[in-house]
Amino acid sequence: MANLIVNGQFEVNNAGWESNTAFGAYVASSQQVRSVARAHSGTGSLRCTWPVLTAGQASWTDAPTSGHVVGQTYRAGFWVYIPTGSPDCRVEVAFTACVSAWSTSVRDAWQYIYGDYTATQDTHYVGYAIAGPQPNTGLQMYVDDVVVDVIPPNVGTLNASLKQTQFLELVNRTTWGNGALPKMRGDTIGHNKPPTRILTPEGWKSMARIHWPQA
Repeated sequence: MANLIVNGQFEVNNAGWESNTAFGAYVASSQQVRSVARAHSGTGSLRCTWPVLTAGQASWTDAPTSGHVVGQTYRAGFWVYIPTGSPDCRVEVAFTACVSAWSTSVRDAWQYIYGDYTATQDTHYVGYAIAGPQPNTGLQMYVDDVVVDVIPPNVGTLNASLKQTQFLELVNRTTWGNGALPKMRGDTIGHNKPPTRILTPEGWKSMARIHWPQA
């Protein structure tokens, strides 16, 4: 498993991110720039300034993302910071259906939002969007630590039976340099089934990053 987003941490620039109309579906946002005003990790994030929207309009910022396998299910995860007064947003993916929900309630703090989708082609446009009416000018939000990765076939079982703290303790106490790989064993991490697969160190890190994100 590997993150398909080329520039998801914005430590250098905002290369790869854009706002477009997606063939008329959106109003392009007015600005997407790297900002050092706040960051979920590191020193930078992507700051988006939203346009004025009328009822029925929407706007988004996205990254063309290649390397999908057709028929595979992916999760697009974003850490977002929405200041007071700015609108809710949600994850959206072009050229396929994306299961997501508008973020609500949390303002002036980092929160994690995600959308799941099944790839229909190699390249999908992965982003986050707002919906009108939005009459105010200059409203902004920040994005950081964006990850697009495969959802493993067994993640439903893991979600149901594995506590977040147990999983992270396993990751934290594993020494990756010795070549040993953690196995999915009931007597080790609380899983209630015998070992079915062995994940690489990067795979375990990816699962921790996507499915149980840490603030």
